Amino acid sequence: MSSINLNKTDPRRLARIIQPDRDGPDWSAADLGAILDHQLSSQFETVRDDGPPIERQERRTEEVVTVRDVLTRATPSPADLIELKRFAKHADQCGHLPAEVARALYFAAVQIALQRCGERISSLDDGALQEGVAWMRSQSWISVDLLKAL
Repeated sequence: MSSINLNKTDPRRLARIIQPDRDGPDWSAADLGAILDHQLSSQFETVRDDGPPIERQERRTEEVVTVRDVLTRATPSPADLIELKRFAKHADQCGHLPAEVARALYFAAVQIALQRCGERISSLDDGALQEGVAWMRSQSWISVDLLKAL
């Protein structure tokens, strides 16, 4: 009988074994807020590395950039917002994040790209995007700094 050391197994392999319960219990507002805050505080490089394979631009600076930094900059990089949108969509489809958190990141990236960069990075029409932003504004767990960025 062979012995498997789970400590040495790639976590992505283990994650494929356990399928998320998409119809599981709802998250509390406090849980969603904590998860969103954790995502916003994460280094953007982890988001860049955790999505579907896409072309990535080389970063020209060595500064540590968080997801919050990308969303709250006066002049964000459209390429970074596209990557964040793709990450959020992928995280929602794969169940890596609660759907509400993934959707908040998605709508934020799309709205900020349109508002501050003048670029449409989604096929959502204006009405659907405004519904998404209105939904975000109605959620008590979404951080004030993210809402101000919208």
